[in-house]
Amino acid sequence: MLFVANPPVACSPVDSIFLSFQLSTMSIAEVKERIAKMNLRQRREIQLYLIQLRSETPAWKKETARRNRELAAGKGISITEARKRLGV
Repeated sequence: MLFVANPPVACSPVDSIFLSFQLSTMSIAEVKERIAKMNLRQRREIQLYLIQLRSETPAWKKETARRNRELAAGKGISITEARKRLGV
């Protein structure tokens, strides 16, 4: 299996992992191991990318639309109530 530990060009952590995918087949365990070795900034970039991917799914869009309809119908809570519930 070919694995690129350090890509030949400067790129983001997300691009680095996908470059590795293009050059080889990585197992989930290998991806997790690689991410675990990244610094906090790099892991946050990966996290934001995964959240972005999830937010593009039909299920996510459907749930977001449902929640927005509830808010528009007055079923939301105030900021004060939210803070109270969160203990902030």
